[in-house]
Amino acid sequence: MLDLLEPENVVPAWKRWSPILLRPRTDPELFEAAVSGLAGALFVKQFSFAAPSLIGFGLSTEVLIWVAVGGRNALLAAFLGALLVRSVEGVLSDRLGDYWLLALGMLFVTTVVLMPSGLFGQILMPPVPRRFR
Repeated sequence: MLDLLEPENVVPAWKRWSPILLRPRTDPELFEAAVSGLAGALFVKQFSFAAPSLIGFGLSTEVLIWVAVGGRNALLAAFLGALLVRSVEGVLSDRLGDYWLLALGMLFVTTVVLMPSGLFGQILMPPVPRRFR
């Protein structure tokens, strides 16, 4: 109704767009929320404890490394990155002792510099929708 009363040059561009472009995209957000909730439930089940102090800088940095190594283009790539980094952490901590964090940091930097989309990012990247080509 407001669009009919205002002249064309006064109406903001976002009001003239198609309703298809303005449709809320709730499906991906719902899926992400479900995966996050499942991850939190599994975390509590694993450690039998949850507190704000556990979810701090250390875990945030670890998640960043998982996503950077695996890839940020697909959820499965980040998941595979988490599995890979966790398994490499176990091997490195057994073999290098206290220096395993240095080796993990070098893996992170090397992956970011040489493969910006991660180890699995290009392989698992979803196709671009036809309307965005």
